[in-house]
Amino acid sequence: MKKGFVAACALAVLGLALSACPSFDNVAACEAWLASTECGDQDFSEMIDCEIYSADSYPCDVADYFNCLTDKGSCDDDLGIYDSSDWVECTGLAACD
Repeated sequence: MKKGFVAACALAVLGLALSACPSFDNVAACEAWLASTECGDQDFSEMIDCEIYSADSYPCDVADYFNCLTDKGSCDDDLGIYDSSDWVECTGLAACD
């Protein structure tokens, strides 16, 4: 009886530990977004450290935020200027409830 209880407790603890691991990767989503912003001489990766979006800082999935930034941004290839004027529409997607 005691061995069964110990085994059940060990499995329960293991299950809790596994469920505590996030199933999202905000850092990878941020890095993919940064790769999509390449435009002329502008390099947003010099200004943004994607590590700030780690699960420790953002305990929720904010990939939709980066997808929105990608969708709402564009590069004027002739001028080499990135237009981020529509990014304001994405701000609500960057918060964890």
